[in-house]
Amino acid sequence: MRAAAPLRQVLGRRRFDQLLKALSMVYGIEPYVVLKDIWGSGDREVEEIAGWLVDAMIDAALREAADG
Repeated sequence: MRAAAPLRQVLGRRRFDQLLKALSMVYGIEPYVVLKDIWGSGDREVEEIAGWLVDAMIDAALREAADG
C-alpha cells in the first residue's frame, strides 16, 4: 500500500498497520461478493462504496492520531 505510506509518520506504526489491515478488507473480494450478491449493486456502486469506506477509515485514523 504505497499510496498510504505518507500516513505512516502521522499515524505511528501501530495505527498505520491497523489502517493497512482494515484497507485490505475493502480491497479484497469480500465487498464485491456482499454488495453484488446480497445487495444487487453494480460495479460502479461497489467502487463508490469502497471509496467511501476508504475515506472514512483514513479520516478515523487521522482523528485518532490527532486525539493522541
